[in-house]
Amino acid sequence: MTLSLKTASGLTAALGCAALVSLPQQALALNVIINSVQVNANCELTVTGSVQYTRKVPATAVTFDYLPPNQGAEIRLATIPLQANGAYQWVGMIPGYSAIPSGGRVKVVTNRQVNRKAYVSACTPPTAQTMLNFASLTNSGIYTSYSQAGYTVTPAVNGAACPSHQECLLGSSFGLANNAKGAYILGNSPSFSLTRDSGNFRLKSLVLRNTSPTIGAQSVIFTGHLASGGTVTYTATTYAQTLDYKTFDFPDNFTGLTSVTWPTAQTVVADIVLE
Repeated sequence: MTLSLKTASGLTAALGCAALVSLPQQALALNVIINSVQVNANCELTVTGSVQYTRKVPATAVTFDYLPPNQGAEIRLATIPLQANGAYQWVGMIPGYSAIPSGGRVKVVTNRQVNRKAYVSACTPPTAQTMLNFASLTNSGIYTSYSQAGYTVTPAVNGAACPSHQECLLGSSFGLANNAKGAYILGNSPSFSLTRDSGNFRLKSLVLRNTSPTIGAQSVIFTGHLASGGTVTYTATTYAQTLDYKTFDFPDNFTGLTSVTWPTAQTVVADIVLE
């Protein structure tokens, strides 16, 4: 048997024996609101919003999916329970994404299958930086190399490795704080070689000073050896007649490096910043 029922909106709904098969859509809907999709500096997402109930069977949870811009498969982010007032907040990374491309969207779905989508801003995380501070060096002792955070600085004298039985690579804390040291070499025609244990790197900056306040300005030529072949060079000139450190920011072409070499002359190097 079928009955007809006129609703408050003037529409006619058909009633079967067991169920209502047509009602005004707004009477069945749940309203999902996305207040904000924030992208943090490390490309972590913070999604906040709420679910408004307009029916007797409420939503109890929300699921978050990421929709890639290339219409690839949706990526499940999380499913969390709603708070008592219908609010929600999810914080997390997109699995498999260290950076976020433009055009992607996040979808919030209730357990009643009502959803809302919002665009996610593109994000490129800052590149992790490493500073070599030579903290473990002293002003006396036998060191044939210095290693820190996956990088190695190797000294040479007259083009050969430092002898294993005498002082060669030394550290000086003068002018530096927080237990940092500057590295310098004893011997004739001293030079440094900087390498990474695995992978290429970028030399971003370092500081230099003279070993004595009586020395004039010194020009030191840094040579970067590229993984793609060839070299790049940069000349750093120290302050004259002072022990003050001078900071040098290297050009963008000092990237994709396998090594950097330089004759140290009578200089001390410190605070090498690498990416």
